[in-house]
Amino acid sequence: MKRIKITGRLENWYKYQIEKSEFIIWGDVYDDIHERFYDGQWMHTAGIKNRKCKAGDVVTTRNSTYLLGKERKGD
Repeated sequence: MKRIKITGRLENWYKYQIEKSEFIIWGDVYDDIHERFYDGQWMHTAGIKNRKCKAGDVVTTRNSTYLLGKERKGD
C-alpha cells in the first residue's frame, strides 16, 4: 500500500465553494514541509473536487496533501 506524504496540516479551516464540482479550503497552515508558509499563516488550498470533509481527513490538491485538523465553527 502506498504511504501518503502529508505536506501540511490545516487548522481553523472551512470549505469555500468555487465551482459546482470544486471547492477550496481556507485555514491556518502548519508543518508545511516545503516551507512555503510559516506556522499559523492563513492561506487557501488549490481546488479540490467536491466531497465531504471532516477533522482527521486528508485532502489532496494538484501538488499538496493536507491533514485537516480542527474545523472552524460559525462566527
